[in-house]
Formats: sequence, structure tokens, C-alpha cells
Amino acid sequence: MNASDLHRGADHHRHEGQGAQQRGLTAPQMQRLRRALAEIPGLYDHCETVRIGSTHFLRDRVTGTRRAEIPLDETALALRTDIVRVLSLWSDLVLAERPGAAAPRREPAALAGFLASQLDWLAAHPAAEDFATEVGLLAEAAREHVESKSAPRQEIGTCVHPGCQAAVFAYLVAAGGSSAGVRCAAGHTWAVAQWLMLSQRLQANRKAEA
Repeated sequence: MNASDLHRGADHHRHEGQGAQQRGLTAPQMQRLRRALAEIPGLYDHCETVRIGSTHFLRDRVTGTRRAEIPLDETALALRTDIVRVLSLWSDLVLAERPGAAAPRREPAALAGFLASQLDWLAAHPAAEDFATEVGLLAEAAREHVESKSAPRQEIGTCVHPGCQAAVFAYLVAAGGSSAGVRCAAGHTWAVAQWLMLSQRLQANRKAEA
């Protein structure tokens, strides 16, 4: 999966599918879609971290002067562009067909939140399958790239914040393997003093889902 695979945008679906049979999305598809929309804003921010990284360096120039340079991660840049583009296109589809909907700001958190609020309507739209596929691929591509550049981590459950279904990860110290931080893919974090409480809530949620 790479960013160029995502350029089959939702603008294609804007002009077709009005006469198509409405299939709707299944409950598992809806759950995956909600999770992807919850994760995407955090993944967008993590792609910025990957793009900047911690590898700022100074290069000596022939003249003897020095300049700061930031190595660019072209994949991260493309993913950030695709996130805004894809979410904007699907938001435009909603706005075109639901004139009463309030237009969101053109930034990932607002766009993803807007689409999540319109999910029941989108799930019954003739292009619902395309929407679910594109958003899922977008989240998957961003997640894979961020993970390839990130510290070792382990998924430990689903976020306990109200309305958030993003995955929670414990980030590990490569040498010792001890937990160095806990946060969900949407950006919620827990301090060390909160880890026991979080563990208990995650266990309770797993039992409730069993």
C-alpha cells in the first residue's frame, strides 16, 4: 500500500451511483469505519512527526557557512495530502446531497468528525462501499507508514474516552522492553499514574465484549 494507490478519489463517485441499488454497510464494516475515522486525525499528526523526525542536521557548505536542513519523508507528505483530499471529497458529497449540513473546517479532525456524524446516512448511500474502502485504505496506509517509522509498540485495547474507538498502544523502549508511553491512535494519552486505571477499564471492556 502506498499513497499513490489512493488517488482514485471520491470525486469519481460524486457523479455516479444515484440509480444503483442501495446495499448498506454491515455492522462490522461500520465498526471498522468508525475506528478508521477516529484514527485518521492522529495518524495525520503522526505523519507530521515522521516527516520532521529527530534527524535535523547541519551541513557544511563550500563557503564555510552552515544551514539547517530537514530530511523530508515524501510518503508522509503524500499521505497527509491524501488524508485532507479524500476526507474533503467525501464531505463535499455529503454537503452537495444534504444542503442542511454545516460545512466542516478543511482540517483532518473536523472533516473526520463531520463524516462520523453523517455515517448513518453515508452507510445507506449507493457509494457506501467505496467510501468504506477508501477511508479504510487511507487509514491503513497511514498506519503502516507511521508504524514503520515508530518505536516498538503493542496494541492493548480500544480507547476508553467517550466516542473514541481508536486502538490504544503501549510504546516500548527498544532495549529494555518496558512501557515508555501509552496513547491511542486518535491522540489520547495516559500518564504513568493513570496506567493502572486504564488497565482495569480495558479489562472490564474486554469482559463486557466477550
